[in-house]
Amino acid sequence: MSTGAKASLIIIFLAFTEVSAHPIIRVYHDGWCLVSQLVEADNLTAVKLLGEPEMIMVTDRTGPLDYNLSDGYLLVEALSGEVNVTYETQALTSKVGKVWTLTVNESIGLVEVRLPKKVWIVGMSDLPLEIRDSEGGLVLLMESPFSLDYVVLERPSSNDFPIYLLILAIASLILLIWALRRQVRVDLDELDRSILFSLEHREKSASELRKELEVPKSTLWRRLNRLESEGLVRIKRMDQGSSIRLTRKGRRALSSTK
Repeated sequence: MSTGAKASLIIIFLAFTEVSAHPIIRVYHDGWCLVSQLVEADNLTAVKLLGEPEMIMVTDRTGPLDYNLSDGYLLVEALSGEVNVTYETQALTSKVGKVWTLTVNESIGLVEVRLPKKVWIVGMSDLPLEIRDSEGGLVLLMESPFSLDYVVLERPSSNDFPIYLLILAIASLILLIWALRRQVRVDLDELDRSILFSLEHREKSASELRKELEVPKSTLWRRLNRLESEGLVRIKRMDQGSSIRLTRKGRRALSSTK
């Protein structure tokens, strides 16, 4: 396909591409990935790019925007508002035999992976925070960095589909079902949920939480210590203050309350 034809297809596809505050990686059968992300612009905004991006499109409600690339980041100058960053890359996937691997090495928080139809997952570096099925295929919410192994089942047969991959696929399916049913059972009241929701997208200092939630310092610290003892948050104590972030268990507990 020519570069012009690919650009036209991406422009058309942008109108139907769902975007969110965290990156969405839409994986295709041939290993190409379409990455999209909605960012909140504030004058000069830096967006971390994944893989080796091609066919980059940056738009806001007024249309296409100019941008610059620097050390793996996209720099876009825009007034306050939402900016949609979309690009293609083939560098996130690799293939050995019949097994594809999707790898995100950067620590960029949550990443939504959308696999195509007729794909079996045969391995993953960690359990997803969420799994759901959609018309287009399986959707997984992963915390980066992570890797995901899968097999494309376009024309499976006893001759070209090794039995060990079938066993791995069945074992992975059992693991996915277990992960879907797994629930973090923690009694959370309104203040607990408010703290977890506040930490969903980034870690914060205790003073930030106290101002945002408008609670006394002693009340906040009693609650933070309890949440830490239950493994829902992690507190990093430093001379200049404390930093609190959500753990994987905390994200699962938060997901179960939505």
